[in-house]
Amino acid sequence: MNNIRFNQDNSCMAVASDTESRIFNSEPFGEIYTNDSPVFLLKVLFSTSLTIIVPKEKDNRLLKIFNLKQNLKICELIFPSSIVEIKINKKRLIVVLKIGQIYIYDLSYVKLIKIIEIEPLGSQPFVGDLSNDDHSLLVIPLKYVSTVMAGKSKNNGIFTDPEPLVKFNNFAEYKDPKGWVLVYDTINLKSVLIMKCHSSSIRKIVISDMIIATASSKGTIIRLFQLNFKQSEDIKLTRILNLRRGHNSAHIHCLKFNTDCTILACGSENTIHFFSLKYNEDIIDGHNYGTSTLKTYEAGDGDEHETDYNISQSSLLDAESSKSSEDLNENLANLLISKPIPNEIEENDKDVDNSIKNLPYKDYFNNLVLSPPRRSFNIIRLKDHKPGFTYHYVKQFAEIIGQSSDHDTT
Repeated sequence: MNNIRFNQDNSCMAVASDTESRIFNSEPFGEIYTNDSPVFLLKVLFSTSLTIIVPKEKDNRLLKIFNLKQNLKICELIFPSSIVEIKINKKRLIVVLKIGQIYIYDLSYVKLIKIIEIEPLGSQPFVGDLSNDDHSLLVIPLKYVSTVMAGKSKNNGIFTDPEPLVKFNNFAEYKDPKGWVLVYDTINLKSVLIMKCHSSSIRKIVISDMIIATASSKGTIIRLFQLNFKQSEDIKLTRILNLRRGHNSAHIHCLKFNTDCTILACGSENTIHFFSLKYNEDIIDGHNYGTSTLKTYEAGDGDEHETDYNISQSSLLDAESSKSSEDLNENLANLLISKPIPNEIEENDKDVDNSIKNLPYKDYFNNLVLSPPRRSFNIIRLKDHKPGFTYHYVKQFAEIIGQSSDHDTT
């Protein structure tokens, strides 16, 4: 099995393996496409006939765009390195290469509009996601681009945009970028947000309906960020929600929202957790400007500490911390808030363009109330089975997902 994915509206599921590729309709469940050729990646654009196919070859450098309904090949694209991942929405096609490049295409013309340099991925899977809406936001770990942005790109052989994604005045501040993510606007081709989501490296990222969900390599806490973004305005963070997967470390393989973003599914070793994302009394949008009280959770890898902070329009005020029996969560006092650049550095770097400094990530704690982590309302434990692909496994998986999505979370 090389790839198994739902499309953007969950209306169908694409399966790719070394022996065949298939597409299944979700409701009613049934096979609508099959091909006996080996396929590495298979993507379907919403409920359309537009399909992206990466044939399984020695180097996986070829990408084909098909209209399956008309059985028509629209075009072929050949890349300088192996394709690792593909992301697609109605406006953009994103192709990630093993050597550390992200190709951004205008899907309406299949026209290349930008190549982003990132760190070479090697044998590691790509971590990141592209939003399905018209904002077309690409979310990736900051560690992918931190070295490149400092002018130390190791990728050669093809011309890319000479301007970095983000320019740093004080790069030393981000020399250990684990836990940070970058939000990139693929429509206007610019970075719009940088924030710290975890204290350890980012393992999984998913974005849907302007909600970003992240999981770290530790896998105990999943964190959600609700964004408010208009193309003509600055991006705003309006909500943060913590979800408790468990107390023991786990390798999270998948994060998936349901259609209306009221449920998040988290897949780890033989376990699927389902979390309710509905608003309640302890999760609110902030509209109270001025001084407010912010409840945060100090970061670390051991026990969780709960701290109350008074937040003003301009700064965080000192406060006393109190410990709780919960496991340690991330330090939301430092989350999204970069340390101020020392005066002596500011004096030396007055002439340096600092787009990171201007990115909006500090001023939204004024209006947020954060709660302790929520726990899952349902857990499915999967039996171990031998590797391989059968129609029975796919049907069983689809039935499990369908039953869980119908669960009443109230």
